[in-house]
Amino acid sequence: MKNKLTTLLTILLCLIICLFIFASCDDGEKADDTTKAVEGSTTASTTPVEDTDDQPSDTTVPSDETTDEVNDTIDAPHVHNYHIITVTEPTCTEKGYTRHRCTCGDYYDDAFSKAYGHTDGEWKTEKEATEAEDGIKNQHCSVCDAKLKTEVINATGTLGLEYTTIVGDATLEYSVSVGECKNVSEIIIPKIIIPKIHNGLPVTTIPENAFRDCSNITSITIPDSVTSIEDYAFYYCTGLTSVTIGDSVTSIGPLAFCNCTSLTSITIPDSVTSIESSAFRGCESLTSITVDKGNTVYHSSGNCLIKTKSKTLILVCKNSVIPTDGSETRIGSGAFPNCKSLTSITIPDSVTSIGIYAFFDCTGLESITIGTGVKRIEDYAFYGCTGLTSITVDKGNTVYHSSGNCLIETESKH
Repeated sequence: MKNKLTTLLTILLCLIICLFIFASCDDGEKADDTTKAVEGSTTASTTPVEDTDDQPSDTTVPSDETTDEVNDTIDAPHVHNYHIITVTEPTCTEKGYTRHRCTCGDYYDDAFSKAYGHTDGEWKTEKEATEAEDGIKNQHCSVCDAKLKTEVINATGTLGLEYTTIVGDATLEYSVSVGECKNVSEIIIPKIIIPKIHNGLPVTTIPENAFRDCSNITSITIPDSVTSIEDYAFYYCTGLTSVTIGDSVTSIGPLAFCNCTSLTSITIPDSVTSIESSAFRGCESLTSITVDKGNTVYHSSGNCLIKTKSKTLILVCKNSVIPTDGSETRIGSGAFPNCKSLTSITIPDSVTSIGIYAFFDCTGLESITIGTGVKRIEDYAFYGCTGLTSITVDKGNTVYHSSGNCLIETESKH
């Protein structure tokens, strides 16, 4: 009995020891699980979580391996690898440089060199000068042929003209005269063209007697460089039918175009400020007189040349009609010189005086009618009017009257 009890106690003790051992093992496993859970919770709390408002609730956080691959793609910088691709040499107008380019397309330039600049080359004639028209010549770059300069080749004028050096306003100038042109064959009717420039100097004057008695000349072109046409310059150029007066002429001297019996028209430019009354005496073929509207000293009306300020008529022609608008009140000295084709004249009431030799040698003039306004008729006003057969004075004139085709000063009875 005692032995059985001992055996039972031994078995019970073994069971208790086994239970203790199993309980210890279970507590260890739980402690490990608790540690792992705590570690997992700590890891999760330190990992950034994206805003759930902008991301779906089921967004999957990439694994560490995927994140590393993305970071490698974004963070790795591109290193340029440049190579020289072109070397551009400088030209006359563009600078030179060297260009470097990377495989990505980026590039930069350096090693700049200045443009060479143009090199003066030969002059080339683009348009030849003629007697009347200027020519043109251009200078080109000898490297790139670009046009660098342009100059005028002055018109030659008529060959054979004679030029004389004169002293102008602190400079040398030329006057021009007929020279050898006077002896041009009568078979070839010459036309005289005076150039603006001769041997680099301006032609400014047509001097006294320059083309006197050149009956072969039919046309004269006076350039803009000329400022003065002096006494007798074209006296008795009986073949002259056309004259072009340049825009710089300021004065036309006494008898400058006297007895140019074939001249049919004249145009006075706005530059002219002085015309001697006898300048166009004896130009019996004149049918037209025109003054540029810009002229402040002279104007034309009814084919009459009138000095504006003094209202003096200084030249008429075949087709002249004395204006009655009051723009002319005085018939100047020699206004109707040698007008052989003039057969009758009516002097309007606006005219107050008639100058000396006003109708000198008008051999074709047959009748005169004088208006009420004429108060003064100077000596020789109708000298040489050998064809005159009728003189009539308006009855309202208080200074003159007519009787028996005679002109009488009323007060003196002469």
